[in-house]
Amino acid sequence: MSVSTSCIGELVANGHLKRAEFRSDTFPSLILRSSAVELRDRAQKWFDGSLFKRVFDLPRVAMEQLFAAGWLAEEPDPTIRILRGDQSLAGTSANHLFELLKALNEVQPNAGYISLDVAFTGVGGREKPWLPVLRGGLNGKLPGGLALLKGPKSYKIAVHEAGARALIMGGPDTSTPYIFDHQYYGIYDRSWLSLCEIERYLNCTAQDVSWLRRRGHITKFTEEKSRYCRASVRETGLKFMSTREAAARLAVSPKDIWMLLDAHPEVPSIGQGFHDREALEIVLKAEAPKSSWWS
Repeated sequence: MSVSTSCIGELVANGHLKRAEFRSDTFPSLILRSSAVELRDRAQKWFDGSLFKRVFDLPRVAMEQLFAAGWLAEEPDPTIRILRGDQSLAGTSANHLFELLKALNEVQPNAGYISLDVAFTGVGGREKPWLPVLRGGLNGKLPGGLALLKGPKSYKIAVHEAGARALIMGGPDTSTPYIFDHQYYGIYDRSWLSLCEIERYLNCTAQDVSWLRRRGHITKFTEEKSRYCRASVRETGLKFMSTREAAARLAVSPKDIWMLLDAHPEVPSIGQGFHDREALEIVLKAEAPKSSWWS
């Protein structure tokens, strides 16, 4: 394994590597071989958290849900954390979950499956339920199960589209087992979200986030350039629904959603495609069974 000089110095300073007693002008600072070999053997048991995220295209909140449930664990060995960085995972749990996900069947994009990030566009006013969906799929309780869609650089974990629309999508009051309450994060609950995370949470664009912020719906931490108050994002999601979320839940285009909204002027709008969630939920529930209302 390749280790920088500064990292070796930190390991020595913290007592994780031992210096050899032998000294010379040519080699003024030698490391005891047995100490290095022992550390190498320990380091082979770790798992790269960034690799885990990259292979399955998992966002940070998905990893935090897995940590909170104990499905993944941070590397407990401080020596390995110095050596491999803060994203190092305990090898046993990470390898087990990695292999379970890698063993999922690969499907074609036209096989009726959609990636979880696409399915979660129809989830609003609550956390995207990464953990509950993965748990249901791996335990064989999710209709249609889980699959893998292979992209150019990573896999995307996928669910059957019909199952996602019937059982996963919906707002904060939806009756579904696929719920992850923000309190479940425990010690992994952050007070902030990045711009990209807000886009996913509210099912909108970066321009929409800026628009909401200018109107006081979302608070930005002034001391942090790209961090926004998570509580304000949650409150906004509870109050308003984007047309993108509504379109995903009915499996229609944004154009069709605007036609539907034109037919329901009683649904209040604050602009920029955001509408009163409570009022729009009533419309969506009434329209969902009408499989051909847009034709």
